[in-house]
Amino acid sequence: MLKMLFAFFMAFASAVSTAQSKLSDGNYVTSDGFYTITLEFKKDSLVVIEPNRRSVYKKIAEKEFSFIHPQNGIDYRIQILDSNKIATFKPATRASQTILGFVGKKEELIEEDNIQYLEIASKYLQKAQEEPDNVQVWSFCSGVASARATYNNDGFRNYAVQAIKNLKLIIVDKSKCPCEDAIPKDLWDSIE
Repeated sequence: MLKMLFAFFMAFASAVSTAQSKLSDGNYVTSDGFYTITLEFKKDSLVVIEPNRRSVYKKIAEKEFSFIHPQNGIDYRIQILDSNKIATFKPATRASQTILGFVGKKEELIEEDNIQYLEIASKYLQKAQEEPDNVQVWSFCSGVASARATYNNDGFRNYAVQAIKNLKLIIVDKSKCPCEDAIPKDLWDSIE
């Protein structure tokens, strides 16, 4: 009877441990809001979706996945910390980890405006290439539009505030935002 009870307890503990380490599909973000990825958890892999790429990380240990970048040969790792947190790192610098937390299902965070802001970012990037005299202005505008498409609200606001401060240092007419389609007018007006 004691052996049966012990075996039941071990099976229960194993099931609880497995359930607690199962990742939720959806969006994961750094605590500062500056970096968001979407994860799709598969049986033996983890699909990482970023704004500019889709990478498949292969399972190499119970809670660890690896992706070897095909262009630079760098090994990137993801470790599952619990059902709501992951750590990203390179094996050579394992102690230097970036922690990302679950913030919602993919469908909950995708907004139609994101595509529009990525297009605006692309427009200002093109202007930066075509107008070398204004490359800084258009680069800031492109960066803010990109942040608006990919960061959470706090991350976007922090990024935009810094960009506005920098823009106001280099433009002549500080009362007029050079890219109101990327930077909200009320936010521009609120920054000295």
